[in-house]
Amino acid sequence: MTDSTQPDDDSMREVVERSRSGAPAVGEAVRDRFSSDEVFQRIIAAADEEVTSGSRELFFSGVAAGLALTITFLLYASLTAATDSDPLLSVLLYPLGFIYIIMGGYQLYTENTLPPVALTLERLASVPTLLRHWGIVLAGNFTGGAFGALVLSYGGVFSGDTVDAAIYVSSSGFEVGFWPLFFKAAVAGLIVAGVVWVGFASTNSVTRLLVVYLAFSRSRSGTSTTSSSRSPR
Repeated sequence: MTDSTQPDDDSMREVVERSRSGAPAVGEAVRDRFSSDEVFQRIIAAADEEVTSGSRELFFSGVAAGLALTITFLLYASLTAATDSDPLLSVLLYPLGFIYIIMGGYQLYTENTLPPVALTLERLASVPTLLRHWGIVLAGNFTGGAFGALVLSYGGVFSGDTVDAAIYVSSSGFEVGFWPLFFKAAVAGLIVAGVVWVGFASTNSVTRLLVVYLAFSRSRSGTSTTSSSRSPR
């Protein structure tokens, strides 16, 4: 009796060992998503790679992100003029710049509110290292955005109604009070942090792209809806 059950015991032990090494045990399914701990570890690993990058690499990656935001502004202003400031149609292509940034791995300051901070809280990076990273990325973002703004302003890119739409979109931000602007920025930071987390949790590029598009198009459309009554006609 003992001899007849021994092969079954050996077979079961083999299944367990295979399961521990990553293969599924009998009756179990292979997981198609990461656990929260695995997502966090992926963020930590990516952040460690970023903060140890050279200053030149970080800076020019930040410049690329600033230029990508110029594309977002260009498309948003153009569609605002073309759709008569429709709150939904005007934001159809708004997320494209953010898609470039996240899918391309560019360094955007608001995107760096999660990974480097998590790395610092885990005591794997110092506060001076965090501030250095932020400073270089922010300088790159401003440089790229300023260059893009100069091109849009003096390069003859806008014409006709698009000029009025671009001026309206730019000036409307200055009309927001301090506290509303503060809380809008806080909510935007939460949205970006959520996109970063879900991006690391995604197992394919299509899902990541869809998350980025939906998150940023919805955040912009909400702002557009509240200000549509003041839009230029």
